[in-house]
Amino acid sequence: MVTNQKVEKLLDVNNIEVIYNHVILVLKGVSLSVPKGGITALLGGNGAGKTTTLKAISNLLHSERGEVTKGTILYKNNPVADLNPAALVKAGVIQVMEGRHCFEHLTVEENLLTGAFTRKASRADINAALELVYSYFPRLKQRRKSQAGYTSGGEQQMCAIGRALMSAPETVLQDEPSMGLAPQLVEEIFGIVKALNEKEGVSFLLAEQNTNVALRFAHYGYILENGRVVMDGPAAELRENPDVKEFYLGMSDEGRKSFRDVRSYRRRKDGLANVIFFDALEKRSMDEREAAYTSELPRLIALAKEKTEHFQQSLADIDPAAITRPAALATLPVLRKSTLIQEDAQPLAVKKLSRMTLAKPIRFFSHLALFSR
Repeated sequence: MVTNQKVEKLLDVNNIEVIYNHVILVLKGVSLSVPKGGITALLGGNGAGKTTTLKAISNLLHSERGEVTKGTILYKNNPVADLNPAALVKAGVIQVMEGRHCFEHLTVEENLLTGAFTRKASRADINAALELVYSYFPRLKQRRKSQAGYTSGGEQQMCAIGRALMSAPETVLQDEPSMGLAPQLVEEIFGIVKALNEKEGVSFLLAEQNTNVALRFAHYGYILENGRVVMDGPAAELRENPDVKEFYLGMSDEGRKSFRDVRSYRRRKDGLANVIFFDALEKRSMDEREAAYTSELPRLIALAKEKTEHFQQSLADIDPAAITRPAALATLPVLRKSTLIQEDAQPLAVKKLSRMTLAKPIRFFSHLALFSR
């Protein structure tokens, strides 16, 4: 079993950001590594940024008007930003796309042979590679003369993986291998991935929503939420993590939850990214943090009165120095949601504030300080 400790890195993604259409920020400082001979899982829900991460590595973003605007991607310590996808395949990195994407009008064997197009190999070497694929996927050998479009979803997934193996890759980026497959076929596909890793030394980066299966076969895992890595560690440790159990494996130490808990569950899951990301940087205890926030309240309230006409009026009778504890914020008239909604005619800063979630009054004034600079 391979871990990320003291092992040669094949792929190193360092703090990348990805933007689509020059506007939409999808990935926010994603960092991960794939060790030689390892299976690394990239986990997260739909829309977390898994596919975008794989396409950033394989340089397929430009076809979708996306680009890596920050950070670096290295393969064997060499930057890949200037390589086109074909050159990256020749270097040893190939992606198996989500949804299989076989050439439906070609036979299964013709599909497999297209994977060797970039190789400068003899016919004998290509035939040997084809037999290797058939040894791992005997069902493909049985269907090799059938049109790929008439094969089952599981057979098409096998065909897509086999086609990737025909390029003799060192690293395979596998996007959602379990999507649309029956549980029995999912186990078979992941079993073959494990065999390829152990017997052929192929490294895998698996982007997968099926966290339960992925963590059983992977050596190391990263969890994405809203375009940011919120947790990583050995797969065995992630399987035992309480938050991973509850949010991704459907298990909880408290037993089955009722439907009434769904809203609370979603708030906790949505907040997981911020909590884990910032807690990794925060060295103070919770009491020290609360004391620091409380000490800032008078300054933030004074700033509110100084910077905008609206707050000058609504806080006219408030002495900032008297607000020395978070509970006192609830008495401020400006915190009434109905009052803020009525201020849509106010300048832009107030409009933004009127649409904010006011669950935590301290955060409200913190944002106010940012808008007022």
